[in-house]
This record gives sequence, C-alpha cells and structure tokens, in this order.
Amino acid sequence: MLTLSLQSERVQRINAWLWGLPIFIATVFSIGLAAAFRLSGVWYLVIGLLVGVTIWQYTKRNTQYAPALAIACTVVTLAILFVSLYPSLEQYRPYPAIQKAIAEHQISEDVPMIIEERFIHNIPFYVQRKILQDQQYSWDDVIRKGMEEPVLALVKVEHPLPPEYQVLWQGSIYRKGSESHGFRFILHCWEASRGNYQHFQEYNLIYYNSQDTHQESPKKSPVATDEKRTFLRLQADLPFTSGFLFHKIGLEGIG
Repeated sequence: MLTLSLQSERVQRINAWLWGLPIFIATVFSIGLAAAFRLSGVWYLVIGLLVGVTIWQYTKRNTQYAPALAIACTVVTLAILFVSLYPSLEQYRPYPAIQKAIAEHQISEDVPMIIEERFIHNIPFYVQRKILQDQQYSWDDVIRKGMEEPVLALVKVEHPLPPEYQVLWQGSIYRKGSESHGFRFILHCWEASRGNYQHFQEYNLIYYNSQDTHQESPKKSPVATDEKRTFLRLQADLPFTSGFLFHKIGLEGIG
C-alpha cells in the first residue's frame, strides 16, 4: 500500500509539472505581448490574478486545479490576441481607408486598379473592382495607361505626380507579402510601432481621367440666364425700376 501511495504522489507531481508548463508559457507570452504592444493594463491584472492563484495552489501542494489554470491562462492569451492585439494592428492594414477614399470620390467600379510592381492579396476584397495583374506595371506604364483610359493606381510616393493626377490617399502598406504569416507580421508591426518602417512601403492612391479635364461642359453666359431672370422679375415692378431696366438693356442687352 505504501508503494502504491508513493507512486500515486509521484504521478500527481509529474502531472502538476506537466500542467505547469503550459501555464508558464501562456503567462510569459501574455505578459510579453501586453508589454511589447503597450496594451491595456487590465491584462496585467488578469494575468497577475492567475499567476497568484497558481503559485498559491502549488505552494499548498494542491494541484487538482492545475488543468483548469492551464486552460484559463491559454484563454487569456487568446483573448489578448483577438480582443486587444489584432485590433491594434489594424492601423498597419490601411485597406478600409483605401476603400473609403475610393467611395468618397465615387469612382466607377468599371475602372480597374493598378498596383505598381506588385499584387496585394487583400486589396480586391476591399476595393471591389478588378486588379490588373497581366503584367508588372511600372510607374511609366501607369502614366502611359492614363493617356488612354481612366487610371486608379497605388504607386510609390517617390514619383513626382503630374499636376492633373489626384491623390486620394497616402499611407504605408506592408511590403512583405501576405499578413497571413502571422508571427512575422506581428513582429514587423512591433518594429513599426517603435519607428522602424523598413518592412512597409509608402504609397499614393492616385486617380486620373482625361475626360474629366478635356470634356468640360461649356459655361453659360450670365447674361443669357441671370439677366433674363432679372428682366422678368422687374417687369412686375416696371413703374419703379424702369430706369434700372433700360440702363441694363442699353449696356448688355436682354440676351
């Protein structure tokens, strides 16, 4: 019986240490994320409470709650990721701002978008239009295309823009491919939060439609519109305004 009791205590001790490992990893990871990205201080209180309970349980040699504590620490880590961290990373994913800029300027969905020398996987979902990728479009290709048809393009900011091109939006876009490479993207966002934007490229969203500039409707002569309205209005007041009326007719005519 003594042997069985010793074996049972040994098994419990091993289980306690095995459950303690995920508790330790989740705690360190949670604290690291909260500190690195300067997240809400509430997370420190939650983590501190779990750590305190865990230490109290282990000092009392009562490890029956170790599985529950391990699960709780893991849930807290996931909550930090999805509730606090990922929303804070949205500032490094400017696609909704690009979508808003296009919508505000009411650019037809028939106008495709060009992205200079690359393709960004998240863009088509947000801009809701075709992305031209039959070739790698250079800055010269964008300008050349603008001579033939309307152009909506994301181009690098170092290019001097022709005066007729509108800049709808300007900002940084992740340059290392897809953000689905989660840990690498988080790491580069952390570097950007410290002022290191080497993994991001500054872009201008530009638009040009030659028809908007070369096919303006002719302006109507103010004499042919406003003066006729004045003449009709003054007819009712002719006895009092005949001097003014004849003066206008003599100088400019009725139109």
